[in-house]
Amino acid sequence: MKMYKESLRKLAPVGIPLAVATLLYTLITNGQNCFGSVTISQSTSAVGLTPVLVYYVFTAVVFAFYGFFYLFKRSASDLYHSIPVSRLDLYLSVTLGTATWMGATIVLNVLLTLALYVIGGCPFVPAYIPLSILFYFVASMLVYAAAAIGCALSGTFLTAAASTGVVLFLPRFVQFIIARGIVANVSIIGWMDVGALLNPMTNVATGLVVMQTRNVFITQIIALPNILYSLVPMALELALAAWLFMRRPSETADHGAAYKGWSIAAGAMLAFALLLLVTVDSKPMVSVYSFAIAAISLLVYALYEYISMRNIKQTLKALPYFLLSAVLAFCVSLGIQSSVSSALNFTPAPAEIASVSFRGHDTVHGDLDFDSIDLRKITFDNADLINYVSDNLSDAVEQVKANLKGDYSYSNTYDSSAVRVIEPVA
Repeated sequence: MKMYKESLRKLAPVGIPLAVATLLYTLITNGQNCFGSVTISQSTSAVGLTPVLVYYVFTAVVFAFYGFFYLFKRSASDLYHSIPVSRLDLYLSVTLGTATWMGATIVLNVLLTLALYVIGGCPFVPAYIPLSILFYFVASMLVYAAAAIGCALSGTFLTAAASTGVVLFLPRFVQFIIARGIVANVSIIGWMDVGALLNPMTNVATGLVVMQTRNVFITQIIALPNILYSLVPMALELALAAWLFMRRPSETADHGAAYKGWSIAAGAMLAFALLLLVTVDSKPMVSVYSFAIAAISLLVYALYEYISMRNIKQTLKALPYFLLSAVLAFCVSLGIQSSVSSALNFTPAPAEIASVSFRGHDTVHGDLDFDSIDLRKITFDNADLINYVSDNLSDAVEQVKANLKGDYSYSNTYDSSAVRVIEPVA
Protein backbone atom coordinates (compact mmCIF):
# COMPACT_ATOMS: atom_id res chain seq x y z
CA MET A 1 0.00 0.00 0.00
CA LYS A 2 2.86 2.38 0.79
CA MET A 3 4.47 1.84 -2.63
CA TYR A 4 1.06 2.26 -4.29
CA LYS A 5 0.54 5.64 -2.60
CA GLU A 6 4.06 6.66 -3.58
CA SER A 7 3.33 5.75 -7.22
CA LEU A 8 0.11 7.78 -7.16
CA ARG A 9 2.09 10.78 -5.96
CA LYS A 10 4.91 10.17 -8.45
CA LEU A 11 2.49 9.87 -11.38
CA ALA A 12 0.55 13.01 -10.41
CA PRO A 13 2.58 15.31 -12.73
CA VAL A 14 1.30 13.19 -15.61
CA GLY A 15 -2.16 12.33 -14.33
CA ILE A 16 -3.37 15.76 -13.19
CA PRO A 17 -2.60 17.77 -16.37
CA LEU A 18 -4.08 15.06 -18.59
CA ALA A 19 -7.19 14.81 -16.42
CA VAL A 20 -7.73 18.58 -16.47
CA ALA A 21 -7.12 18.81 -20.23
CA THR A 22 -9.55 15.99 -21.08
CA LEU A 23 -12.24 17.28 -18.74
CA LEU A 24 -12.01 20.78 -20.21
CA TYR A 25 -12.27 19.36 -23.73
CA THR A 26 -15.29 17.26 -22.77
CA LEU A 27 -16.93 20.22 -21.02
CA ILE A 28 -16.45 22.54 -24.01
CA THR A 29 -17.42 20.12 -26.80
CA ASN A 30 -20.37 18.46 -25.08
CA GLY A 31 -21.41 21.79 -23.60
CA GLN A 32 -21.71 23.14 -27.13
CA ASN A 33 -23.61 20.01 -28.20
CA CYS A 34 -26.17 20.40 -25.41
CA PHE A 35 -26.32 24.16 -24.75
CA GLY A 36 -24.95 25.78 -27.92
CA SER A 37 -26.87 27.58 -30.65
CA VAL A 38 -27.25 24.23 -32.45
CA THR A 39 -27.83 21.22 -30.22
CA ILE A 40 -27.80 17.56 -31.18
CA SER A 41 -31.20 16.12 -31.97
CA GLN A 42 -30.34 12.43 -32.15
CA SER A 43 -28.09 10.14 -30.17
CA THR A 44 -24.51 9.76 -31.33
CA SER A 45 -22.40 6.63 -31.54
CA ALA A 46 -20.69 5.43 -28.36
CA VAL A 47 -17.37 6.83 -29.60
CA GLY A 48 -19.01 10.19 -30.23
CA LEU A 49 -19.97 10.64 -26.55
CA THR A 50 -16.43 11.31 -25.30
CA PRO A 51 -14.17 11.55 -28.36
CA VAL A 52 -11.21 12.90 -26.38
CA LEU A 53 -10.83 9.51 -24.68
CA VAL A 54 -9.97 7.96 -28.04
CA TYR A 55 -6.66 9.80 -27.81
CA TYR A 56 -6.31 9.75 -24.03
CA VAL A 57 -6.02 5.95 -24.12
CA PHE A 58 -2.59 6.18 -25.75
CA THR A 59 -1.18 8.41 -23.01
CA ALA A 60 -0.77 5.14 -21.09
CA VAL A 61 2.64 5.02 -22.77
CA VAL A 62 3.56 8.26 -20.98
CA PHE A 63 2.45 6.81 -17.63
CA ALA A 64 4.55 3.69 -18.19
CA PHE A 65 7.67 5.51 -19.30
CA TYR A 66 7.36 8.05 -16.48
CA GLY A 67 6.69 5.37 -13.87
CA PHE A 68 9.57 3.16 -15.00
CA PHE A 69 11.99 6.02 -15.76
CA TYR A 70 14.66 4.49 -13.53
CA LEU A 71 15.01 1.52 -15.88
CA PHE A 72 16.80 3.74 -18.40
CA LYS A 73 19.53 5.15 -16.13
CA ARG A 74 22.05 2.79 -14.54
CA SER A 75 22.51 4.67 -11.26
CA ALA A 76 18.74 5.01 -10.74
CA SER A 77 18.18 1.37 -11.72
CA ASP A 78 20.74 0.13 -9.18
CA LEU A 79 19.24 2.39 -6.51
CA TYR A 80 15.66 1.22 -7.02
CA HIS A 81 16.66 -2.43 -7.17
CA SER A 82 18.64 -2.09 -3.95
CA ILE A 83 15.74 -0.88 -1.78
CA PRO A 84 14.06 -3.54 0.40
CA VAL A 85 11.02 -3.88 -1.85
CA SER A 86 10.40 -6.80 -4.18
CA ARG A 87 10.43 -6.21 -7.91
CA LEU A 88 6.86 -7.42 -8.11
CA ASP A 89 5.80 -4.71 -5.66
CA LEU A 90 7.65 -2.11 -7.73
CA TYR A 91 5.87 -3.27 -10.88
CA LEU A 92 2.43 -3.51 -9.26
CA SER A 93 2.73 -0.07 -7.67
CA VAL A 94 3.26 1.61 -11.06
CA THR A 95 0.61 -0.55 -12.73
CA LEU A 96 -2.04 0.11 -10.08
CA GLY A 97 -1.09 3.79 -9.96
CA THR A 98 -1.54 4.08 -13.72
CA ALA A 99 -4.84 2.16 -13.57
CA THR A 100 -6.10 4.50 -10.83
CA TRP A 101 -5.19 7.73 -12.63
CA MET A 102 -6.46 6.58 -16.02
CA GLY A 103 -9.55 4.87 -14.64
CA ALA A 104 -10.54 7.93 -12.59
CA THR A 105 -10.02 10.26 -15.57
CA ILE A 106 -12.12 8.03 -17.83
CA VAL A 107 -14.94 7.77 -15.27
CA LEU A 108 -14.98 11.54 -14.66
CA ASN A 109 -15.10 12.31 -18.39
CA VAL A 110 -17.96 9.88 -19.01
CA LEU A 111 -19.92 11.08 -15.95
CA LEU A 112 -19.40 14.71 -16.98
CA THR A 113 -20.78 13.83 -20.41
CA LEU A 114 -23.75 12.08 -18.80
CA ALA A 115 -24.47 15.11 -16.60
CA LEU A 116 -24.34 17.51 -19.55
CA TYR A 117 -26.61 15.31 -21.66
CA VAL A 118 -29.15 14.86 -18.86
CA ILE A 119 -29.23 18.56 -17.91
CA GLY A 120 -29.34 19.68 -21.52
CA GLY A 121 -32.01 17.12 -22.46
CA CYS A 122 -29.90 15.65 -25.24
CA PRO A 123 -30.74 12.15 -26.50
CA PHE A 124 -28.26 9.35 -25.77
CA VAL A 125 -28.18 5.58 -25.39
CA PRO A 126 -27.94 4.75 -21.64
CA ALA A 127 -26.09 1.47 -22.30
CA TYR A 128 -23.22 3.43 -23.84
CA ILE A 129 -22.28 4.94 -20.44
CA PRO A 130 -21.03 1.77 -18.66
CA LEU A 131 -19.77 0.33 -21.95
CA SER A 132 -17.67 3.42 -22.61
CA ILE A 133 -16.08 3.32 -19.16
CA LEU A 134 -15.16 -0.35 -19.47
CA PHE A 135 -14.05 0.00 -23.09
CA TYR A 136 -11.66 2.90 -22.57
CA PHE A 137 -10.22 1.42 -19.38
CA VAL A 138 -9.45 -1.93 -21.03
CA ALA A 139 -8.00 -0.14 -24.07
CA SER A 140 -5.76 2.06 -21.90
CA MET A 141 -4.46 -0.92 -19.92
CA LEU A 142 -3.72 -2.77 -23.16
CA VAL A 143 -1.58 0.15 -24.26
CA TYR A 144 0.05 0.32 -20.83
CA ALA A 145 0.81 -3.42 -20.86
CA ALA A 146 2.58 -3.10 -24.22
CA ALA A 147 4.58 -0.13 -22.92
CA ALA A 148 5.49 -2.02 -19.73
CA ILE A 149 6.79 -4.92 -21.82
CA GLY A 150 8.77 -2.46 -23.93
CA CYS A 151 10.32 -0.93 -20.78
CA ALA A 152 11.19 -4.34 -19.34
CA LEU A 153 12.93 -5.40 -22.56
CA SER A 154 14.84 -2.16 -23.16
CA GLY A 155 17.48 0.05 -21.59
CA THR A 156 16.82 3.34 -23.40
CA PHE A 157 13.70 5.38 -24.14
CA LEU A 158 14.19 5.00 -27.89
CA THR A 159 14.45 1.20 -27.92
CA ALA A 160 11.60 1.01 -25.38
CA ALA A 161 9.40 3.05 -27.72
CA ALA A 162 10.28 0.76 -30.63
CA SER A 163 9.60 -2.35 -28.54
CA THR A 164 6.27 -0.89 -27.40
CA GLY A 165 5.24 -0.29 -31.00
CA VAL A 166 6.18 -3.83 -31.99
CA VAL A 167 4.24 -5.41 -29.11
CA LEU A 168 1.17 -3.19 -29.47
CA PHE A 169 0.79 -2.81 -33.22
CA LEU A 170 2.66 -5.51 -35.16
CA PRO A 171 0.22 -8.44 -34.65
CA ARG A 172 -2.74 -6.27 -35.61
CA PHE A 173 -0.85 -4.64 -38.46
CA VAL A 174 -0.23 -8.08 -39.97
CA GLN A 175 -3.90 -8.91 -39.49
CA PHE A 176 -4.92 -5.62 -41.12
CA ILE A 177 -2.62 -6.16 -44.12
CA ILE A 178 -4.03 -9.66 -44.70
CA ALA A 179 -7.64 -8.45 -44.44
CA ARG A 180 -6.92 -5.47 -46.67
CA GLY A 181 -5.31 -7.72 -49.27
CA ILE A 182 -8.43 -9.88 -49.40
CA VAL A 183 -10.83 -6.92 -49.53
CA ALA A 184 -8.75 -5.15 -52.21
CA ASN A 185 -8.49 -8.21 -54.46
CA VAL A 186 -12.01 -9.58 -54.02
CA SER A 187 -14.18 -6.53 -54.49
CA ILE A 188 -17.42 -8.25 -53.46
CA ILE A 189 -15.99 -8.86 -49.99
CA GLY A 190 -16.26 -5.94 -47.57
CA TRP A 191 -14.50 -5.24 -44.28
CA MET A 192 -17.41 -6.64 -42.31
CA ASP A 193 -17.23 -9.97 -44.17
CA VAL A 194 -13.71 -11.11 -43.27
CA GLY A 195 -14.65 -12.92 -40.05
CA ALA A 196 -13.60 -12.62 -36.41
CA LEU A 197 -9.97 -13.65 -36.96
CA LEU A 198 -9.36 -10.75 -39.36
CA ASN A 199 -11.75 -8.23 -37.80
CA PRO A 200 -9.55 -5.30 -36.68
CA MET A 201 -12.11 -4.19 -34.09
CA THR A 202 -11.69 -7.15 -31.72
CA ASN A 203 -8.64 -5.51 -30.12
CA VAL A 204 -10.06 -2.35 -28.57
CA ALA A 205 -6.71 -0.51 -28.40
CA THR A 206 -5.48 -0.92 -31.96
CA GLY A 207 -9.09 -0.82 -33.17
CA LEU A 208 -9.16 2.86 -32.18
CA VAL A 209 -6.40 3.47 -34.72
CA VAL A 210 -7.96 1.41 -37.52
CA MET A 211 -11.30 3.09 -36.85
CA GLN A 212 -9.83 6.33 -38.18
CA THR A 213 -9.37 4.75 -41.64
CA ARG A 214 -12.87 3.35 -42.24
CA ASN A 215 -16.20 4.92 -41.25
CA VAL A 216 -17.82 1.49 -41.20
CA PHE A 217 -15.90 0.66 -38.00
CA ILE A 218 -17.15 3.63 -35.96
CA THR A 219 -20.36 1.92 -34.84
CA GLN A 220 -18.66 -1.47 -34.41
CA ILE A 221 -15.78 -0.80 -32.04
CA ILE A 222 -17.46 -0.17 -28.66
CA ALA A 223 -19.15 -3.54 -28.26
CA LEU A 224 -19.18 -5.98 -25.36
CA PRO A 225 -17.69 -8.92 -27.34
CA ASN A 226 -14.68 -6.77 -28.31
CA ILE A 227 -14.21 -5.67 -24.70
CA LEU A 228 -14.43 -9.21 -23.33
CA TYR A 229 -11.99 -10.50 -25.95
CA SER A 230 -9.51 -7.70 -25.18
CA LEU A 231 -9.50 -8.64 -21.50
CA VAL A 232 -7.60 -11.81 -22.43
CA PRO A 233 -4.58 -10.19 -24.19
CA MET A 234 -4.64 -7.43 -21.56
CA ALA A 235 -4.26 -9.93 -18.71
CA LEU A 236 -1.64 -11.97 -20.57
CA GLU A 237 0.45 -8.92 -21.48
CA LEU A 238 0.29 -7.50 -17.94
CA ALA A 239 1.45 -10.88 -16.59
CA LEU A 240 4.23 -11.09 -19.20
CA ALA A 241 5.37 -7.56 -18.35
CA ALA A 242 5.56 -8.50 -14.66
CA TRP A 243 7.56 -11.65 -15.44
CA LEU A 244 10.02 -9.76 -17.65
CA PHE A 245 10.32 -6.93 -15.14
CA MET A 246 11.23 -9.31 -12.30
CA ARG A 247 13.93 -10.97 -14.41
CA ARG A 248 15.35 -7.86 -16.02
CA PRO A 249 19.08 -7.36 -15.27
CA SER A 250 19.74 -3.97 -13.64
CA GLU A 251 22.74 -3.42 -15.93
CA THR A 252 20.37 -3.27 -18.91
CA ALA A 253 19.93 0.47 -18.17
CA ASP A 254 21.73 2.67 -20.69
CA HIS A 255 21.94 -0.30 -23.09
CA GLY A 256 19.72 -1.02 -26.05
CA ALA A 257 18.03 -4.23 -24.93
CA ALA A 258 17.83 -6.53 -21.94
CA TYR A 259 18.68 -9.49 -24.15
CA LYS A 260 20.73 -9.64 -27.35
CA GLY A 261 18.11 -11.89 -28.94
CA TRP A 262 15.41 -9.30 -28.39
CA SER A 263 17.49 -6.63 -30.09
CA ILE A 264 17.67 -8.75 -33.24
CA ALA A 265 14.04 -9.84 -32.98
CA ALA A 266 12.73 -6.28 -32.54
CA GLY A 267 14.78 -5.02 -35.48
CA ALA A 268 13.62 -7.91 -37.65
CA MET A 269 9.98 -7.26 -36.75
CA LEU A 270 10.28 -3.56 -37.57
CA ALA A 271 11.76 -4.50 -40.96
CA PHE A 272 9.03 -7.11 -41.43
CA ALA A 273 6.33 -4.48 -40.86
CA LEU A 274 7.86 -2.25 -43.54
CA LEU A 275 8.27 -5.14 -45.99
CA LEU A 276 4.55 -5.90 -45.67
CA LEU A 277 3.88 -2.65 -47.53
CA VAL A 278 4.99 -4.50 -50.68
CA THR A 279 1.73 -6.47 -50.52
CA VAL A 280 -0.43 -3.33 -50.52
CA ASP A 281 -2.45 -2.68 -53.70
CA SER A 282 -1.16 -5.88 -55.32
CA LYS A 283 2.24 -4.43 -56.11
CA PRO A 284 4.47 -6.85 -58.09
CA MET A 285 7.20 -8.49 -56.02
CA VAL A 286 9.82 -7.46 -58.57
CA SER A 287 9.50 -3.72 -59.15
CA VAL A 288 11.14 -0.41 -58.32
CA TYR A 289 8.60 0.08 -55.54
CA SER A 290 9.42 -3.29 -53.98
CA PHE A 291 13.16 -2.72 -54.15
CA ALA A 292 12.74 0.73 -52.58
CA ILE A 293 10.71 -0.71 -49.69
CA ALA A 294 13.29 -3.49 -49.22
CA ALA A 295 16.14 -0.94 -49.14
CA ILE A 296 14.33 1.23 -46.59
CA SER A 297 13.55 -1.84 -44.47
CA LEU A 298 17.20 -2.91 -44.50
CA LEU A 299 18.28 0.60 -43.53
CA VAL A 300 15.81 0.74 -40.63
CA TYR A 301 16.94 -2.72 -39.48
CA ALA A 302 20.61 -1.78 -39.58
CA LEU A 303 20.04 1.55 -37.79
CA TYR A 304 17.99 -0.10 -35.04
CA GLU A 305 20.61 -2.78 -34.49
CA TYR A 306 23.37 -0.18 -34.29
CA ILE A 307 21.38 1.99 -31.86
CA SER A 308 20.57 -1.05 -29.77
CA MET A 309 24.00 -2.75 -29.83
CA ARG A 310 26.19 0.35 -30.25
CA ASN A 311 28.76 -1.77 -32.00
CA ILE A 312 29.38 -1.84 -35.77
CA LYS A 313 30.86 -5.33 -35.70
CA GLN A 314 27.84 -6.81 -33.89
CA THR A 315 25.53 -4.88 -36.21
CA LEU A 316 27.20 -6.44 -39.27
CA LYS A 317 26.87 -9.90 -37.70
CA ALA A 318 23.16 -9.30 -37.18
CA LEU A 319 22.47 -8.26 -40.81
CA PRO A 320 21.82 -11.82 -42.11
CA TYR A 321 18.80 -12.06 -39.80
CA PHE A 322 17.14 -9.45 -42.02
CA LEU A 323 16.44 -12.31 -44.42
CA LEU A 324 14.00 -13.73 -41.87
CA SER A 325 11.92 -10.58 -42.22
CA ALA A 326 11.90 -10.96 -46.01
CA VAL A 327 10.87 -14.62 -45.76
CA LEU A 328 8.03 -13.81 -43.35
CA ALA A 329 6.77 -11.00 -45.59
CA PHE A 330 6.86 -13.32 -48.59
CA CYS A 331 4.87 -15.94 -46.64
CA VAL A 332 2.23 -13.34 -45.78
CA SER A 333 2.02 -12.40 -49.47
CA LEU A 334 1.51 -16.06 -50.40
CA GLY A 335 -1.15 -16.35 -47.68
CA ILE A 336 -3.07 -13.39 -49.09
CA GLN A 337 -2.95 -14.83 -52.60
CA SER A 338 -4.11 -18.21 -51.32
CA SER A 339 -7.02 -16.64 -49.43
CA VAL A 340 -8.06 -14.64 -52.50
CA SER A 341 -7.98 -17.76 -54.68
CA SER A 342 -10.01 -19.69 -52.11
CA ALA A 343 -12.62 -16.93 -51.93
CA LEU A 344 -13.02 -16.82 -55.71
CA ASN A 345 -12.99 -20.56 -56.26
CA PHE A 346 -15.84 -21.36 -53.90
CA THR A 347 -19.39 -20.21 -54.54
CA PRO A 348 -22.15 -21.84 -52.47
CA ALA A 349 -24.92 -23.63 -54.31
CA PRO A 350 -28.54 -22.73 -53.47
CA ALA A 351 -28.84 -25.91 -51.40
CA GLU A 352 -25.92 -24.75 -49.24
CA ILE A 353 -27.49 -21.37 -48.44
CA ALA A 354 -29.71 -21.44 -45.36
CA SER A 355 -30.84 -17.82 -45.56
CA VAL A 356 -30.06 -14.43 -47.03
CA SER A 357 -29.67 -11.12 -45.22
CA PHE A 358 -28.89 -7.57 -46.29
CA ARG A 359 -26.80 -5.05 -44.40
CA GLY A 360 -28.19 -1.94 -46.04
CA HIS A 361 -26.82 0.55 -48.55
CA ASP A 362 -25.33 2.82 -45.86
CA THR A 363 -23.18 0.18 -44.14
CA VAL A 364 -20.09 2.05 -45.28
CA HIS A 365 -21.01 5.08 -43.17
CA GLY A 366 -20.56 5.50 -39.44
CA ASP A 367 -24.24 6.32 -38.77
CA LEU A 368 -26.83 3.85 -40.03
CA ASP A 369 -30.45 4.59 -40.83
CA PHE A 370 -32.99 2.83 -38.63
CA ASP A 371 -34.26 1.11 -41.78
CA SER A 372 -30.84 -0.48 -42.29
CA ILE A 373 -30.60 -1.49 -38.63
CA ASP A 374 -33.98 -3.21 -38.84
CA LEU A 375 -33.25 -4.72 -42.25
CA ARG A 376 -30.06 -6.46 -41.16
CA LYS A 377 -31.98 -8.29 -38.41
CA ILE A 378 -34.19 -10.02 -40.98
CA THR A 379 -33.19 -13.32 -42.60
CA PHE A 380 -34.92 -14.42 -45.79
CA ASP A 381 -35.25 -18.14 -46.53
CA ASN A 382 -37.46 -17.90 -49.58
CA ALA A 383 -36.24 -20.43 -52.17
CA ASP A 384 -36.69 -18.08 -55.15
CA LEU A 385 -34.72 -15.31 -53.42
CA ILE A 386 -31.95 -17.72 -52.46
CA ASN A 387 -31.71 -18.96 -56.06
CA TYR A 388 -31.65 -15.38 -57.32
CA VAL A 389 -28.87 -14.36 -54.91
CA SER A 390 -26.87 -17.51 -55.69
CA ASP A 391 -27.02 -16.83 -59.43
CA ASN A 392 -26.04 -13.19 -58.99
CA LEU A 393 -23.22 -14.12 -56.64
CA SER A 394 -21.83 -16.56 -59.20
CA ASP A 395 -22.03 -13.88 -61.90
CA ALA A 396 -20.32 -11.36 -59.64
CA VAL A 397 -17.48 -13.79 -58.88
CA GLU A 398 -16.96 -14.42 -62.59
CA GLN A 399 -16.80 -10.67 -63.22
CA VAL A 400 -14.19 -10.28 -60.49
CA LYS A 401 -12.17 -13.11 -62.01
CA ALA A 402 -12.38 -11.41 -65.38
CA ASN A 403 -11.17 -8.16 -63.81
CA LEU A 404 -14.19 -6.30 -65.06
CA LYS A 405 -14.64 -2.90 -63.39
CA GLY A 406 -17.67 -2.53 -61.20
CA ASP A 407 -18.65 -0.93 -57.92
CA TYR A 408 -19.13 -3.76 -55.46
CA SER A 409 -18.50 -1.63 -52.39
CA TYR A 410 -21.12 -0.77 -49.80
CA SER A 411 -22.28 2.49 -51.33
CA ASN A 412 -25.35 4.68 -51.55
CA THR A 413 -24.40 6.34 -54.83
CA TYR A 414 -26.98 5.10 -57.28
CA ASP A 415 -25.24 4.65 -60.59
CA SER A 416 -27.03 2.54 -63.16
CA SER A 417 -23.72 1.45 -64.67
CA ALA A 418 -22.43 0.10 -61.31
CA VAL A 419 -23.05 -3.36 -59.95
CA ARG A 420 -23.63 -3.51 -56.20
CA VAL A 421 -23.65 -6.60 -54.04
CA ILE A 422 -24.63 -5.85 -50.44
CA GLU A 423 -24.06 -8.81 -48.11
CA PRO A 424 -25.56 -11.34 -50.51
CA VAL A 425 -25.24 -14.49 -48.43
CA ALA A 426 -25.33 -15.03 -44.70
